[in-house]
Amino acid sequence: MIKIAICDDDIGLCNQLENIIMQSKPLLDDTDVAIDIYYSGSSFIKKIKSSIDYDLLFLDIELDETNGIMISEHIRSNLKNDTCQIVFISSKTSYALKLFEYHPLNFLTKPFEDIKVIHSINKTIKLLKTNQDYYTYKSNQTMNKIAIHDILYLEAQNRQVKIVLKNGENILYYDSFSNAMKQVSNHNFYQIHKSYIINYRYVKIFKYDQVKMMNDEIIPISQSYRKSFRLIQLEMDRLDL
Repeated sequence: MIKIAICDDDIGLCNQLENIIMQSKPLLDDTDVAIDIYYSGSSFIKKIKSSIDYDLLFLDIELDETNGIMISEHIRSNLKNDTCQIVFISSKTSYALKLFEYHPLNFLTKPFEDIKVIHSINKTIKLLKTNQDYYTYKSNQTMNKIAIHDILYLEAQNRQVKIVLKNGENILYYDSFSNAMKQVSNHNFYQIHKSYIINYRYVKIFKYDQVKMMNDEIIPISQSYRKSFRLIQLEMDRLDL
């Protein structure tokens, strides 16, 4: 089951989105879909005042009573939720760079193509499946596990591995860095330095020789990894991931 919310004051566009989603169900790996529609920002804010349980949100930036940026700020900063995937909708392309800090899944420019809507849903379904996977480690003779999607990055420290989590917690345990990489290599984690493996999903800013993570930490990209990581970026952009 994937729970989708549409928030837009354009009733026609809401109906268009709903029709695209419902007609695309055969392309969604037989995943059940539930859709709620909100025709104003205030009605949606009221619904998610204290929590949000939607997997995917199609959000208009230019709402009459409020705007999509304020709603995104509430979701990411006040609710501390970064698992709800946000797809921004606008008739203007000038917003794109301003929205990056809210980790949008996609940005749809009106009028948009059906395939881009379907792609956003399939991508969310894939992320939902990834969110069910765990990273395991042994500490004090005990096996422990944490959700892979909670990991910002991994750092090698001598013979130990440091796990840095989204909530600010750090975990240090003994293991090889190669074993750590094996656990996350199929989840969009990439090594960019001999001592760092990052979760691509939580990179805030990309530069030639470094990345800034969503917690504002700067991680260097070493010379030996720059070319391969640049190729990864180009491929991710091509696939819109």
